Amino acid sequence: EGGERWLNIANKNPAEVWPLLHAFWQEQGFVIAREEPGIGLMETDWAENRAKLPQDGLRRLFERVGLGGVYSTGERDKFTIRLERNSKGGTDVFFTHRGMKETYADRNKDTTMWQPSQRDTALEAALLGRFMQYLGADEQQIEQALKQQQSAAPRSGDLATLENGHLILRGDQARNWRRVGLALDRIGLSVTAQNTQRQAYLVQVAPAEGEAVRTEQPGFFGRLFGRSSKPAEPQARPEFVVTVQPRGNNASQLVLSNKDGSPYQGADAQTWLSRLYNELR
Repeated sequence: EGGERWLNIANKNPAEVWPLLHAFWQEQGFVIAREEPGIGLMETDWAENRAKLPQDGLRRLFERVGLGGVYSTGERDKFTIRLERNSKGGTDVFFTHRGMKETYADRNKDTTMWQPSQRDTALEAALLGRFMQYLGADEQQIEQALKQQQSAAPRSGDLATLENGHLILRGDQARNWRRVGLALDRIGLSVTAQNTQRQAYLVQVAPAEGEAVRTEQPGFFGRLFGRSSKPAEPQARPEFVVTVQPRGNNASQLVLSNKDGSPYQGADAQTWLSRLYNELR
């Protein structure tokens, strides 16, 4: 649907799909960092794609003497998995990618820090295909599914607008609710609870991303000689509610509020609103 892909599993409810997903991600080499079966949400830990490392003599030498860890791709990936019961009694499964990239923190290039990188939709699609295969689909069926595209996909900018500080979403309310949930996963806001009747998500800034961005890591020679990284200072993580309110005329309004219903006016409010707009437009 537009730029979104998901799996529709017609003959299983979320409780039946959950253990299959758990086993699948472990087989892919990911550690499950968070499980919330009550809201259908699973999250992997950050993982490195070791296949990107060069297969040269120096690396093989380090591996033999137990220093393989000094080699790094400088890239980390994690995934949020969301399960939703659909109207036909089956389960819809969504995979959301987030990435981090290691960059130099100063001109001397002796320390590095982690910065968010762009979402990889191709990687999301590839892993959806792998999960299809895990569930028993054949390669031809998977290839055909991955090539399917909506013929009239909306252009960027058609689905969301900022009007006088308010984020307006175009389209069906159910679709807007689903899109907002996926967008929260992608921009680094952890859903800790949700109320489908009120169409509201309780969110908190994801600790993994916040710590990774703020914590400086030793560079190559620092890792080689055991130089320790600077300890991360504790950071308060704001918590607020994201509500998708029906607006009429086939549109919804996204609202940030405190748990008591008052407007959320944290220093980061406009930042999160802008990031949601960029993800949803």
